[in-house]
Amino acid sequence: MMYLLPRPSPTQPELTHAEPPAPSDHPVLRTTLTPDRALLFHFSALTLNAHAIHLDRDYAVRQEHHRDLLVHGPLTLLLMLSALWANPAVGRVRRLDYRNLAPLYVDEPLELLQYRHGAQGKRRPDEDSPGASPPPGGSWKVQIQSPDGGLAVMGTAETVDSCP
Repeated sequence: MMYLLPRPSPTQPELTHAEPPAPSDHPVLRTTLTPDRALLFHFSALTLNAHAIHLDRDYAVRQEHHRDLLVHGPLTLLLMLSALWANPAVGRVRRLDYRNLAPLYVDEPLELLQYRHGAQGKRRPDEDSPGASPPPGGSWKVQIQSPDGGLAVMGTAETVDSCP
């Protein structure tokens, strides 16, 4: 898998930025998870992906020049979707566009962050009201940060408030 900065394409909307959010942009939900070797093994088995970069540390370090086993790119997608599904304010995910920007490694904590956005990607005024509970649905920015705080995965989810 290659890790690239966001680039617009005719079929995929452009993701807006590749740097961590500004300090004033507070996540609605923050979850920390440390992927271990068992998770990588099970995900490899589930997806029939036996690439050594996820399973064999010596190969990942000596042949591919990483510091440890790599977390699967599609696993990061599943982690982002799981975090969205666990948030009752999200509703049903209609679409999720994401991009892996930097590698994530086994046994290193990663942080999943969710930010609520209204129309045109702006924060909704009702988010900052004390005790306000915005209706489900809308647009969400989802990110995964590496242990050093760098942005490893970024995505944008469009949601609806209920099933059809």
